Amino acid sequence: MKRKDGILILAGVLVAGVVTGSPPPCISDVQIGLDETNRTVNVTYTLDREAIVTVEFEADGEPVGGYADSFANGDVNRVVPATDGSERRIIRWASDTAWRGHSATALSAHVTAWDTLTPPDVMVVDITCSNSVRYYVSTNTLPEGGLTNDIYRMQKLVLKKIAAKGVTWQSGSSGYNANEVVHNVTLTNDYYMAVFPFTQWQWKFLAPTTPSYCAWQTGAMPTGGTRPVENVSYVMIREAKYDNSSAEDPDYQYPNNPHPKSLLGILRRESQLPFDLPSEMEWEYAANCGYDYTKLGDGSAANETNMKKLGRIASTFTTGIPNTATAVVGCYKPNAFGLYDMNGNVWEWCLDRYVADRTTMTDGDAHGAVNTTGSGRVARGGRYSSPWKNARSQYRWAMTDSKGPTYRGNNNSDTLGFRVSVHIGEGGLTPTELSKSTVVSANSIALQTAEDVVAQESNADALEMRVRTWLDSMSIPFRSDALAGTIIFIK
Repeated sequence: MKRKDGILILAGVLVAGVVTGSPPPCISDVQIGLDETNRTVNVTYTLDREAIVTVEFEADGEPVGGYADSFANGDVNRVVPATDGSERRIIRWASDTAWRGHSATALSAHVTAWDTLTPPDVMVVDITCSNSVRYYVSTNTLPEGGLTNDIYRMQKLVLKKIAAKGVTWQSGSSGYNANEVVHNVTLTNDYYMAVFPFTQWQWKFLAPTTPSYCAWQTGAMPTGGTRPVENVSYVMIREAKYDNSSAEDPDYQYPNNPHPKSLLGILRRESQLPFDLPSEMEWEYAANCGYDYTKLGDGSAANETNMKKLGRIASTFTTGIPNTATAVVGCYKPNAFGLYDMNGNVWEWCLDRYVADRTTMTDGDAHGAVNTTGSGRVARGGRYSSPWKNARSQYRWAMTDSKGPTYRGNNNSDTLGFRVSVHIGEGGLTPTELSKSTVVSANSIALQTAEDVVAQESNADALEMRVRTWLDSMSIPFRSDALAGTIIFIK
């Protein structure tokens, strides 16, 4: 909001609901106003049940932009408890910082309450402090400049919601490898998938070790810190202490919870969310975005030229980085779901044990079930030196006993990394049993210059006197929309 002498007209409240079967969480008694002391626009509301709350601002009917929205704080972008009695929740928007140099005749704040079973598209977890989970409507609304800021490769995890529940898609390929049998899969859950592979800095913070080979080839931290962590085994990630690549421990094998001192065990404790590795079918769907094997995850034709745009594979080395090294995560084009490095850079561990033909599983793999039988493991996505055909989303790196006992899960190859996921519903992201809808409440502020309003008034002197009399009567700086229609000079 441009700061200059102007006139702020606080308008009334417009409430609309979107219902999909049962009553949604409801925002009510929404008020909006200006706090001149802190130079913020404040939005207050009541909430009838626990929900995730987000806000988006518009100027003259057009979005002000994700960067500006990111300056909202308070009871927003997180799970907000229900209000009780006269209690109110408040969102503060630092308009001076967020929208400096702009002006508009109407500014609107759209507040949305999301059921926790149908959360927003983006979840962010700050791994530097306990129980710090935030939600955003898109990666464009992330604070601190968004994904270009290395904070999201170091201190924070960014995850995108994959709307997969009930979607039938084609897994596998034809004409490539025998273990890529084409068949239809319908997943049973939506889930969040990490936007980037887990990085060396993220591993170092949660599990204070530096196992990665590429970090030392390309320079010590922080140069290597924003590259994927590698040289970590399935066992270190899930079944044993983070620095132990010993044999698998049946007490912590899926579907049991991870070892409390494994990387996932520590991440679960700090976030209070049931993080895990993605299942093989969850990984493939997120990587290829529901397209069949004839296309890549961005919808382009499956060939080497197009894959070079999506990830670091053989012959795509960057000037100044040795040919035997990974790239910083997020350097290449994202796929259609907004995920980076699903093809190339490092192989990624999946939750499943390896089976050559997934259609031989008891449910025919119709629901993408996690395979829990056998001793081998499976990894997906290729590595920085893979030919493009081995980095396809359908390619399955078969880690079987024939390759030696380390392939059972304690192989910590310098080309093996991972990314994390978390289910939504059915034991996943379900803080409470709530309805599955959203409600949107909108409030409007009309902002005009003093000259604009004076031109509209037949008696400018009378208008100015009325405004100044009202300002003199105010004992507190906050203006609520209970005063809708009152004209306020901004000083």
